[in-house]
Amino acid sequence: MVSSCGEEHPEETTKKGNNRLKLLKRLSGITWGSSSDTLLTAYKTYVRLVLDYGGELITTASSTCQKVIDLMQNKALRLITGTAGSTPIDAMKIQTGIEPLKFRREKQFLLHIFPPFPYSSDLIEFFEKFSELLSEQLVFEEQRGRQGCA
Repeated sequence: MVSSCGEEHPEETTKKGNNRLKLLKRLSGITWGSSSDTLLTAYKTYVRLVLDYGGELITTASSTCQKVIDLMQNKALRLITGTAGSTPIDAMKIQTGIEPLKFRREKQFLLHIFPPFPYSSDLIEFFEKFSELLSEQLVFEEQRGRQGCA
């Protein structure tokens, strides 16, 4: 079946991701739930694999298709952190140390295009540094926002 953005992949990814999120939800039970570290590990090893699959192709798709998959990560972040629906997504990404799927897709795309070149490891370092700088920027903006509200 083709999704509203004209791509079959995001719909299949959402279907598989929802099935895997059900397990994550069970692990995060209210009365006996696992720690956030355990949930984070489960997300990275079990759920994110599905969301990353075919990421280099999704990079060239419409932003609507990308958002469909990004919503899956947002659901997982809410389960891992146990925060309310009003909590900003960027704050949860900083808290868990999970980089945005957009950056992971772009990294996959570039590594898919440039694997034979010797500087491909430099690209990985560049994106890791970029991701680190983005995290620092988000923390700075978050702290600045708190000071403005005080």
